[in-house]
Amino acid sequence: MKYIVILIVLTTLSFSKNLDKVNLYLKWKHQFQFAGFYIAKEKGFFEEEGLDVNIIEPSSNNPINIDKILNEENSFGISDSSLINSVMHGEKLSLIMPILQETPFTFLFLKSSNIKSVNDFKNKRIMLDLNNKENAFAKLFLNKFNINEKNIKVIPSSYDVQDLINKKVDIFNAYISNEPYRLKEEGIEYEYLKSSSLGMNFYGDILFTSIKNEKNNPKRVKSFFNATMKGWQYAFTHIDETIKLILEKYNTQGFSYSKYLFEANSLKELSGIKDGTFGKFNFTKINQIISSYFLIDKKLTLRDINNLHIDFLLNERFFIDDKSIVFNKKELEYLEKKDKITFCVSKGIEPMVFYKNGEFKGISIDFFKMIEKKINKKIQGILTLTPEECDTLLKEKKVDLKPLILTDPNAYSFLKPTLPYYNGYLVLATKISQPYLLDISQLEDKQLGLLKDTEKINTLIKKRFPNLNFVEINGTVENALELIRKDEIYGFLGVSDIISYNIQKYFTHELKIMKRLSDLKDGSIGVVKDDYILHSILNKAILSFSDREKRDIKNKWAYVKEETIIKKEYLINIFFIIFIIILAFFYKQYVLHKSNKQLKIKVNEEVKKNREKDKILFQQMKLASMGEMLNNIAHQWREPLNVINSNVAVIDSIFSKYKIEDKKLENTLTQIESQTKYMSDTIDSFRTFFYPSKEKKEFILSKTIEHVLRIIKFDYEKSNIQINTKILNDKKINGYKGEYIQTVIAILHNSKDAFILNGIKDRRIDICIDNMLTIEDNAGGIDDKLIDRIFEPYFTTKYKNKGTGTGLYMAKMIIENSMNGTLSVEQKKDGTKFKIII
Repeated sequence: MKYIVILIVLTTLSFSKNLDKVNLYLKWKHQFQFAGFYIAKEKGFFEEEGLDVNIIEPSSNNPINIDKILNEENSFGISDSSLINSVMHGEKLSLIMPILQETPFTFLFLKSSNIKSVNDFKNKRIMLDLNNKENAFAKLFLNKFNINEKNIKVIPSSYDVQDLINKKVDIFNAYISNEPYRLKEEGIEYEYLKSSSLGMNFYGDILFTSIKNEKNNPKRVKSFFNATMKGWQYAFTHIDETIKLILEKYNTQGFSYSKYLFEANSLKELSGIKDGTFGKFNFTKINQIISSYFLIDKKLTLRDINNLHIDFLLNERFFIDDKSIVFNKKELEYLEKKDKITFCVSKGIEPMVFYKNGEFKGISIDFFKMIEKKINKKIQGILTLTPEECDTLLKEKKVDLKPLILTDPNAYSFLKPTLPYYNGYLVLATKISQPYLLDISQLEDKQLGLLKDTEKINTLIKKRFPNLNFVEINGTVENALELIRKDEIYGFLGVSDIISYNIQKYFTHELKIMKRLSDLKDGSIGVVKDDYILHSILNKAILSFSDREKRDIKNKWAYVKEETIIKKEYLINIFFIIFIIILAFFYKQYVLHKSNKQLKIKVNEEVKKNREKDKILFQQMKLASMGEMLNNIAHQWREPLNVINSNVAVIDSIFSKYKIEDKKLENTLTQIESQTKYMSDTIDSFRTFFYPSKEKKEFILSKTIEHVLRIIKFDYEKSNIQINTKILNDKKINGYKGEYIQTVIAILHNSKDAFILNGIKDRRIDICIDNMLTIEDNAGGIDDKLIDRIFEPYFTTKYKNKGTGTGLYMAKMIIENSMNGTLSVEQKKDGTKFKIII
């Protein structure tokens, strides 16, 4: 026995010696701001990665600075976006991961001060720490908004919000997670301006080390990153447990539970944990930060920027997209003991989750299949007769999960929602022949269907549209859509994926999605409330889903792969048509050739009419889905546009800093900014055209035309097109300026294409403002036989590869449907003349 004890002690000592001892220097005193590191240490995440981490709190005797991390090869530290500035100055630092995607720095002021925006800061007293090297936020703020000693009084920071309470200052540069709690606790009403609302989108805390540490010990840095990710994910999903740990072991400042809870919730909003960006750098954002520092730091050169760009571009770890899952000891034990994970469903709703041909199918089930692969555990379903029976099984803990519940508000007291894995849109389905609707409030006198079984979603819909006339329908979504087909109700409101699936499966040529109305709440897996370990396991699996994986699952169910059901009435129609064809075959043996020829002509005319009608119906369907499509385009478009604009800002900064004057280059940069802004405004204008929430605003016609001409100037000068503008009677228009601009540009582009197509050399466009807008060109005009058709969808006089025929059609819709005006065209001697009257 004696030897066994000695052996155990020696083994323990040997194992402890194998742990890599490292230091972590905090930037401030212990609080929830560093909770992920405490969790990683106390839960053994660091130890699992082979690390023995000593967390060091700064003090007056032991201040923390970058030199400590540079001088100690085994050290890590926490700072903010000022690290990027330090690297630009040549400091050999390696940035590992952002803890906060947005800086907590904010400007705090009392509600009684009547401050509403930065413009109200003038002649006020503001408390800032301009001597703190890390507080670049304050310096950049002053520079960005041209604030100086002449228009504001800067008071060195005391770091005590009591100065704001006592009105010694008007504005306090604070942490959004700290000082507002003090005001809230004392019942003092306050307001604040977040950094993002000021256009200063900096990172908050950033974990870093020395380049020497990373090069000599890459495994150590990777291990520290892995443990930190696990620690923060756990801390943000177990806030109550984390706060209790801080109160027990790290509460050197003597804060209360409620103070830490306020801080935790504030920081979680800034962390990116909800949208999956936690721990990831974004190059566009870094580029903007670089540009900001370059403006205020006179010592920086263009070489510093280039070197930093190269470092970031070459180091893939700066843009982490690690989707692997690392489970802790308790989670691994749970999965090892758990035979299978179970869920229950009654009849379900296609395509979310349903039971068919002896198996469960749907979007939720496909997500479960992905989770099975990630956690290596079978997830098995149980079919119940009623939703109530399923709820009973969950309450009695005989099953573990409900596949899909609303994340917030959670309607089930016995379930705890995971992180969201699904989001959908609220849409309106109608007959395909219904005209496009701009504002759903116009339907107050119409009956709109809701599915009776979807009580939780119905509550949200009724709250969102309290004035509409809703009818609850028993049965399935297919039953509800059938009532639209029979004209028993005008439309049906529900989740986009569910309605789209059913329309494509049963009502392809009869119904459509009229419009997207709003976002719905996120959808989560409902976990039996006390099963915290399973809840944590599923959260980790959901966090590991890539955007592409989520998109592929939804896209799979956007198209029905099952065999289409042929309905009874379709069969009758088919047999009837066959019968008519047979009769016609025998009849033509007894009729004259002339009658047969007339019949053929008539059939051709009807077919032609139907084709034209199909074109219009198809266009309506395209318009109904275009708004959602443009949202996706806008998301992909803005990233490169932001990069272009941030690079232009850097070049502008260089000109300003070194007093370079080159009119040609300045004009070129101005054109780049104008064109990228136009591209961004274009996607916004057309996207908002499909939503009723936009507001009409007044704009001056002449100023709007000036704006259009600035946008197209370069292109039209290059094409040798002279544009003459005449203003007789200017006009204010109450409407949608962006859409009006799109209309004018569409007409002008039409003229430009006509000049090129017709080979016109003397190219002229005359624009006249006289309580209306006329645009006249000398581009050769349009054939009299075709001029009445130019506003039809998909009609074009250009070659097939040069035009789509949608520009003038969209222009007419904008003016006449969206702005209640008229858009017309007439033939002139040597060209065309368009009139826009509003």
